[in-house]
Amino acid sequence: MTDWEENYCSTLAPSTVHGYQTAKNTALEYFNGVYVKDIQTSDVRQFAESLPRSYSEHTISNYVNVLSSIMAYAVRSRDYPISLNPCSNARIHLGTEATERRVVTDGEMRLIMQNADKPFGLFPLLLLFTGCRRGEALALDWRDIDIKSDTITIDKSLSWKHCRPFIKTPKTKKCRRSIVLLPELKKHLKPKSGIIFPNREGNLMTENQYEKAWSRYLSESGLKSYGEEHELSKLTAHCLRHGYATILYEANVDVKEAQRLLGHAKEATTRNIYTHITERTEAKNVKRLKLYVNKTFNNKPKKKSS
Repeated sequence: MTDWEENYCSTLAPSTVHGYQTAKNTALEYFNGVYVKDIQTSDVRQFAESLPRSYSEHTISNYVNVLSSIMAYAVRSRDYPISLNPCSNARIHLGTEATERRVVTDGEMRLIMQNADKPFGLFPLLLLFTGCRRGEALALDWRDIDIKSDTITIDKSLSWKHCRPFIKTPKTKKCRRSIVLLPELKKHLKPKSGIIFPNREGNLMTENQYEKAWSRYLSESGLKSYGEEHELSKLTAHCLRHGYATILYEANVDVKEAQRLLGHAKEATTRNIYTHITERTEAKNVKRLKLYVNKTFNNKPKKKSS
C-alpha cells in the first residue's frame, strides 16, 4: 500500500487523497499480515461485510473501490505475484439506503436574496444562480465575469492541502464551461479587480477562513435560526448547487443543457437529480392536495344559534 500511495496517490488532488485515507487505513487494518497474492474475492466480500451496518451502500462501495484501486496497482506494477484484481468480481450489496440530499428551501432562497449585501452574502447568491461548486466559486476572479455578454467562465477550482489554498485545473473537460449571468445575480455585482471572494489580505481563503465566513453569514442572515426552526440540517454550499438544478428544472431547461451548465461529466448524474426533483415536487403536490381536501370537506359548518 505504501507503493500505491507514493506512485498512484501522488497523481490525485489532495482532497481526493484525503477522502481515501480512512478507507485505506481500514483495509490495511483488516488485511494486516495478509499477502496481496493471498487476497481472494471472498475476502473482499468479507471485508465489505465487516464494515458497520450503519454505513450507506455508497460509503461501502467507496471503501471497496479504494481497495480495488490498490489491487489494480499491484497488478499493473508487476512487482507483486498477482495477475487478477480480486475486487473485479466482488458484487457488494450492503449498507443502508442513501438518505435524500438536503435541498435549499423556498424560504431559504428568499433569505439568501434578501441578505445578498451582507458580508459574504454574494457567495451563496452566486452559488444559487450559477450552480458552481464551492471550489469553483472561491477560485473566481472578476476577470471571469463578462458583464457585457452576461457570461461567467469556469475554468479552475480552489482546493486545500493541510488547510492551505491552491488553484487546480478541472477534473474533466465538462467542468470547463460558460454559465449565463442571471439578472438577479448581476444586479448585486460590483466589478473590481482580483479574487471575488478573498480573505482580509486579498488572497485565496484558507479552509478555516471559509468555514468561519460561512458560519458567520448563516447566523447574520437568519438562515441558521430558520434551519433550526424548521428542523433542517445545516445549509451547505452543495445544497445551493442543487437549488440551481431545481431552478433549471422548473425553467424547463432540458437535461443536456442542464448537464453543461452544472458541469456534470455524465448525463446520468443530471438525470438522477432531475428525477429526485420530480419525485419531491410530486410529493409536495400530493401533500397540498390532502391538506386542501381535509380543510374543505372535513370542516363541519357551525350550527346557527336559535
